[in-house]
Amino acid sequence: MTSAAPAGRKPALCRFFVNTRSCVYGEECQFLHQNPDMMSGVHPPAAYPSSLPAQPESVDSHGDTIANNGDQFFNATFNSGGQMPEFQQFIQRPRPRTRNNPLTSMARGMKPFVPQMNRGEPGFADSFAALNLANSSNKSSVNPGANEFVPKAASISHSSSSPSFSSFNNITPMPTSSTLSTGVSPTPSPGMSPADSPLMMRRNASPVTPLQGPNNNAGTIQENVGGTTYFYSAEDFAPQYQGMALPNFTMFPALPPHIAHMKVKANMPQFFMPDEIKMDLLNRHALTLAQLDPEQNPDIPPEVDNYHNLFPLEPPQGNNLQKSTTFGYPTTCYKAVNTKDGMTYCLKRIHGFRLVNTKCMAVIDMWKKLYHPNIVQLREVFTTKAFGDHSMVFVYDYHPAAETLMARHFNNPTHLNGFTSPYNLDGSARPYSAGKGANGPRQHAGLLPESLIWAYVVQLSSALRAIHAAGLACRAMDPTKILICSKSRLRINCMGIFDVLTFDSSQNNPVAMMPHYQQDDLVSLGKVVLALACNSVLGIQREHIQTSMELVARNYSADLKNLILYLLTNQTRPRSINDIMPMIGARFYTQLDAAQLRNDVIENELAKEVENGRLMRLLCKLGTVNERPEFNMDTTWSETGDRYMLKLFRDYLFHQVDENGAPWVDMAHIVQCLNKLDAGVPEKVCLMSRDEQNIITVSYTELKRCFQSAFSELLSASHQSGFS
Repeated sequence: MTSAAPAGRKPALCRFFVNTRSCVYGEECQFLHQNPDMMSGVHPPAAYPSSLPAQPESVDSHGDTIANNGDQFFNATFNSGGQMPEFQQFIQRPRPRTRNNPLTSMARGMKPFVPQMNRGEPGFADSFAALNLANSSNKSSVNPGANEFVPKAASISHSSSSPSFSSFNNITPMPTSSTLSTGVSPTPSPGMSPADSPLMMRRNASPVTPLQGPNNNAGTIQENVGGTTYFYSAEDFAPQYQGMALPNFTMFPALPPHIAHMKVKANMPQFFMPDEIKMDLLNRHALTLAQLDPEQNPDIPPEVDNYHNLFPLEPPQGNNLQKSTTFGYPTTCYKAVNTKDGMTYCLKRIHGFRLVNTKCMAVIDMWKKLYHPNIVQLREVFTTKAFGDHSMVFVYDYHPAAETLMARHFNNPTHLNGFTSPYNLDGSARPYSAGKGANGPRQHAGLLPESLIWAYVVQLSSALRAIHAAGLACRAMDPTKILICSKSRLRINCMGIFDVLTFDSSQNNPVAMMPHYQQDDLVSLGKVVLALACNSVLGIQREHIQTSMELVARNYSADLKNLILYLLTNQTRPRSINDIMPMIGARFYTQLDAAQLRNDVIENELAKEVENGRLMRLLCKLGTVNERPEFNMDTTWSETGDRYMLKLFRDYLFHQVDENGAPWVDMAHIVQCLNKLDAGVPEKVCLMSRDEQNIITVSYTELKRCFQSAFSELLSASHQSGFS
């Protein structure tokens, strides 16, 4: 019975405390904070056992079920027969959690109601119960008579290495009666996350559209729990996913139609990554892991500040004192590994520069905060004497296999694919006919396609827009400082170097000259675009400007010509990078479409490889069981019991021969059998020993149980030894 209400409180239960075992008002609440079971005296249903042993929380090492979802769940698995249920090819998902769904409409943390069933003697699996450690001070043991003690439906993990769909199948529909009694009603479970939590919605909401529409004529069901009345719609209890089936296994189905009908190369593989993408990734990995022999390169220190394994990224210069045409100091670029995080970075060394004033570090801090997909991120700046002099080192992100715009397009400035240079350096060609080429079109004249130039313009202008919006200036818009990754992805490099080298300590504000430098960025952008249009760096020289503009006018659109003229012409008013957006026009959408199509292709390649990790984990687990020399001092462990069938399955999987005794190697056979084992299908397979004396016919379901049992033994032993 409930004790008398304390002074200042009403003799009624707090509905917040009844629902969530906590109250937002705390001690200032006007209602009683008591368990409703203490007042109602509810007795447990007769169908449930009177007492069940409490089991600690466990994590299934060979299946990813809802018990291993990272939330505060303690789940129970009930199986009346004590046997694992037969594998079902398809399972049925409940309806998604909506506002009218009982999982959301009920008080937070409630578990779905399960009607009473006539159960026999409880087996071993029946003795597992859901525990909650959140209120361990209030409940010392599991009380099967409590309202929150509701068993869950039996389930089996469908896969040994991939997430399970069975979490959609663990909810039993409520009966469609008009009233629900208090003794069997769903009551709060304090350790359960709210049903309307975004995490729960993402985890358990089904992506399938229900086949049955809502029934607007359904009545209302009401329920009284602890003095609080809850109202539900009868439509919430009706199953919405009858007549459909979803697979409880995962595999790569086929190419999606928007990729299959795309105009791609005819010889592109359908089930594996194309060689072009594979070689690009392998080259990047090889360049990232490249190391230098310190004995043959004694001039490179083994360690600089927090970086080691330095590897030069530029060919050695004939004269080490040769100054950079951009920065005015000798520079060297290295690849190095950071000692703290183990990542690979790019070190840009400025030879013989001594930092006098540290006020410029304020601008460096601004560069560190700037992130853009078309800018190489600056990480840190430090001074060092590891090279034998006073050097300034700028640390950037490392993009392997990247090349500069100069190396890609301007390696041979005097000739254009075998045609005469349009600038008539030797006087052998007329100015007009030089840039036109023999056949007229610009492709035959060795010029770049206009679509590629506009792709560069969009990326460079986007980077300048972000830089200027941050109150900074690029000051490194040069073909030698623009990197090209893959085919046409641009990244502007060497950000922040000029801000340190040309810092004026007499100025109080380090960013006072930024508006002037931003105007210079626009002129530099115009020179880069003009050089790309002429496919030669000679086109930006003052004496060749007139010839270059005539070349652009003959071979490209008027928009590109107007863009170059706007960027190179001095204006009386300050210009902005946003002014060239109307000149780009709808070409921006062309680049956006190309990026999205590229994303579709890359996502499709990822879909081909997504199942490889699952099969890899499965093979690793099989490898730890097969041919193990001894386990727990038993040298015959891998040759007896369940492990013997796994050994025969290994031979069936990898050691097949044809009628002539020659090895029969079939990748499709291996992948198909592994997928069947991972799913535990009821299909039977005939296994034979190597001496052909023993033949076993077993289903993949039984093989999966043997596999899980054997690997669980190994995993339990490793946990007991302190390894995980």
